[in-house]
Amino acid sequence: MSVSPDHPATGPQPWLDRAIGRASFASTAIAATLIVVMMLLICADILGRNIWSAPINGVGDFAAYCIVAIVFLQLGTTIRNERLVRAVFLADRIAARAPRLDLALRGIFGLAAALILLVMVRYLWRDFIGAWSEGEQAGLAGTCEDVLERRAAGNQAYEDRFGHVFLICA
Repeated sequence: MSVSPDHPATGPQPWLDRAIGRASFASTAIAATLIVVMMLLICADILGRNIWSAPINGVGDFAAYCIVAIVFLQLGTTIRNERLVRAVFLADRIAARAPRLDLALRGIFGLAAALILLVMVRYLWRDFIGAWSEGEQAGLAGTCEDVLERRAAGNQAYEDRFGHVFLICA
């Protein structure tokens, strides 16, 4: 498949293939635009810090969220163009010579990946929640001491009352 949304489709649903092609092309264009916007914003923040000692609030958070968005926005085009990183030198040989073995190996690798994910979730969940709760308030860095003290007091009061830290997912 090609990046072009007008790539001729083969199969029973060419209109669906064209629609998916156009959607993946549009999401890739959005990702490219986000890259440019993120680059300009980071450069403006650097200039603001070094020339006027006035950083732009939220640039770190914006960049962090943009990187995740860019990866996922480009994923459709990556899959359509079969550009995922993989070791094809052995996989293609196995698929050509022993299709059943290829299918079995793919199943085993899928189960192994699921098992690794479960182990990671099991043992890293508390670290994840702690890092997430700290990251939720990372945008307050550089604010006056009074605001930081009131935030800490409010967080402690909430935790004392409800027994856990309050998280906002926005």
